[in-house]
Amino acid sequence: MIKAYLWLNGYFRNRFIIYFVVFLAIALRFFTLQTGNYWFDECVTGNYLLFMEDDFNAAIDNLIQENQMPLYYILLYFWTRLWDTEISQRFLSCIFSVLSVIVIFFLGKRLFDRNTGIIAAVILALSSFNIWYAQEARYYALSIFLCLCLVHLTFLIIDVQKKVYYALYFLVFFACFLSAHFLQYAMFISLAMLCFSKIERGYKVLFSFIYVLMLFWVVWHLWVSNTEINDSFYWVPKPTLYSLVITLNNYNLGYTAEHLSYFAALVISNFLIWAVFRNARFNLSRILVMSVFAFVPLLLTYAISHLFFPVYMDRQFSFYAPFYYLLIAFGFNKLKSIRTKIFISACFIILASFSLYNYYNNKIILPEYPYHLGVHPKKSFKSVIKHIGLRAKKEDALFLPTLNSTTIVSLIYSELDLRGLKYYYLLTENSVFYEKTASLVKKNKGQWRWIDFDSKFLNCQVIDGAGKGKMESEIREKILLDPEIERIWVVFIDWDRSTSLDQDTRQVVKFLDENCTKEEAGFIDNVFVALYINNKSKKTAPSETVDAN
Repeated sequence: MIKAYLWLNGYFRNRFIIYFVVFLAIALRFFTLQTGNYWFDECVTGNYLLFMEDDFNAAIDNLIQENQMPLYYILLYFWTRLWDTEISQRFLSCIFSVLSVIVIFFLGKRLFDRNTGIIAAVILALSSFNIWYAQEARYYALSIFLCLCLVHLTFLIIDVQKKVYYALYFLVFFACFLSAHFLQYAMFISLAMLCFSKIERGYKVLFSFIYVLMLFWVVWHLWVSNTEINDSFYWVPKPTLYSLVITLNNYNLGYTAEHLSYFAALVISNFLIWAVFRNARFNLSRILVMSVFAFVPLLLTYAISHLFFPVYMDRQFSFYAPFYYLLIAFGFNKLKSIRTKIFISACFIILASFSLYNYYNNKIILPEYPYHLGVHPKKSFKSVIKHIGLRAKKEDALFLPTLNSTTIVSLIYSELDLRGLKYYYLLTENSVFYEKTASLVKKNKGQWRWIDFDSKFLNCQVIDGAGKGKMESEIREKILLDPEIERIWVVFIDWDRSTSLDQDTRQVVKFLDENCTKEEAGFIDNVFVALYINNKSKKTAPSETVDAN
């Protein structure tokens, strides 16, 4: 009777703990989900959804041509058929992120023990690095979930070898292939494990065949990508050895901590990794496998960045951070001193709390380079959209001086009925992707599109500013002398949403100040918005104002 009571007590206690961890993961991921708007990369997602509504097959073809894996966009497209709001598009990522917390628990339990699974789930649930991408309308949360499922199914096949696990493995493997390029590391490691494990010979041959096919595909893909990037401007600098440390810092505390917190977290994590290998006699093979998943993709990408083309050393590795957390969880679980466990737990909670506080308050403390390259605060565009929507007319022109200013376009289309607007994008030698965009413009006879097919909307006439005096003559010819354009909106957004204009935008503003009547100009939530009256317009009939609501 006493044994039964103790068993039931432990059973319900363990269940309560994992339920609480899942509830905590849900709360942290859905908290503040409704605030803010898309930042640039999320707007790319929003634009792809618009294109898929316009021409689904052409959009998928273009995703593949643009080296984007289509699975997330397809899932999101059908998800938004059921519920189509900005929150719903991020909601899907939250679901996959919460499911990842559940999967890492079962993976840790299978590899090591229940306590390790619970600790890993707690780390993932509190990870501001994971929460960052859980609240983005991007493919990262889906890819993390698929990566964990792939590894878990790999061990299920090795340990149990049920046919249902083989079927699920092939399904998840194919989903990984369609989800993200960086999941190929996990796919290769998983296939190698299965090829050298004690499973049925027929399956071994099949896995070996898939391995060889993937190897040829990756070599071809690297060669093609290297050729394309070498033929155009690429903005990511080559990583240094310190970039590897920064990646581990991101694993520990995300993008929102500061130097002292990162250093403290790195010391604690290194201590726990030391504890892992100090206890390596327990589950040595599985510790080594988790180490391969956690660190080999990072080291190989570092080598690829120097041999072929530079690669971001942070966001793509969110796929492999869970295996790093599993190692840390195992090391923590093997500590013998209760006092040490309490001290590390307290430090972890304090450091994670500060990082999460900064995240929810949209604070990134350290400068972009080299600490969070390509990652920027998620600030709202809602007030800007409302301002433009209340005053814009369908006969106006919208002038976007920089690529990141085009973030406003998808939001205008999703929230306002302004498809009659004419869009103009300034292209100069200072523009990001100048050479690639210039080639697309030439191919499309002076137009620039988010994706390369004949969409019914979101086509931008390009203002060619490459060359002395070229920009001014292009603005005069294409905008000021257009009798249909009465007013010109200029919208400038920089990556960090600062209150300073770049060189190209200052030049545009100076020219329009001299040739048009300025009706308004200023910053709205750190977005520069100016409105000019086109003095050369011959159109005199009043236009109906479009209500933002």
